[in-house]
Amino acid sequence: MTLEVMPETGFDDSSDWRRLVANKINRLILGGGDASNTVTLSPGTTQTTIVDVRIGVTSKIILVPEDTLAAAQLSASYVSNIQSGKATINHAASGGTMGYVIANS
Repeated sequence: MTLEVMPETGFDDSSDWRRLVANKINRLILGGGDASNTVTLSPGTTQTTIVDVRIGVTSKIILVPEDTLAAAQLSASYVSNIQSGKATINHAASGGTMGYVIANS
């Protein structure tokens, strides 16, 4: 996953930079933070590792099934081994597509 990086230069004055920062903060306050993605669960195995720079050691990861295969195994799926930048989804071996949301405190 590639994240947009704020440019260090290219602003005519500091008011442009402040306006950009204020807009980004307002977007976050209104729930516009992009902390979600999808992952294809590895068929034939019971663990899939997600790699995402937004994951921290105290992150909570919420799973959201995106197809019938993932929906059928949601109650038995859980996240473990949460580290900086990655986590493991434990699931049935049937595959499917799972969405996830990262909540950081």
